[in-house]
Amino acid sequence: MAAASTSSSGITERVVLLFLVAASLVLGWIRFHVMPAERVPEVLAFDLRNPMLDAESDECVQIESTSTPGSVICLRVQEPGVVLRPRNGPTQLGIYRGLRRARPYLATVRRSPPPGKSCADAAGSHEEIELFDLNAYGMPYNLDVTLDQVRPLWVKQGSRYQFVYEVQLTQYGMVGRTWQLSIKHSAPVTGIVRREHAVQGGTDTTLFLPAEDCR
Repeated sequence: MAAASTSSSGITERVVLLFLVAASLVLGWIRFHVMPAERVPEVLAFDLRNPMLDAESDECVQIESTSTPGSVICLRVQEPGVVLRPRNGPTQLGIYRGLRRARPYLATVRRSPPPGKSCADAAGSHEEIELFDLNAYGMPYNLDVTLDQVRPLWVKQGSRYQFVYEVQLTQYGMVGRTWQLSIKHSAPVTGIVRREHAVQGGTDTTLFLPAEDCR
């Protein structure tokens, strides 16, 4: 009887030991693998530089909006690929006139491929000039906006974080609304990677994705 009791006690001890070892392994995995991945990195020093000042000819971006699913807009930086000061550029580009007295701007070529196609299929589609105000954080030139706030922020994409500047703008004029932008130094053309504004029944979200070719 004593032998059976000793054997049962030994089995119980081994089960408890195995449980403790397994629990230690799980806790170690969480501590050294899960927690570092989930931990938000420290905010870097505020160093917002205007990405449009680094724009180069033929940089392009594919724009996708939840308001127009299946359709994209392609923006390509027009030559010479630099922000133009009022007196250094032409007097007219597309529908824009009086540019010698205008605010500094970045000129792009805008194309809209057929529905369901990407910017790689933009060749032959209608194109027009679109300007972006240097001081409007990548918003189109014909929108009047004022800056509400800018803050550095880490945002999560999948299992990774990317550092962006979150910019809030107020549009005034006939249409008044608030815009929320995520700007990244390395993002092409305007530097915007995400743009949002409220619409009836929800939020219109626009993503700006690097594209290899917008021609």
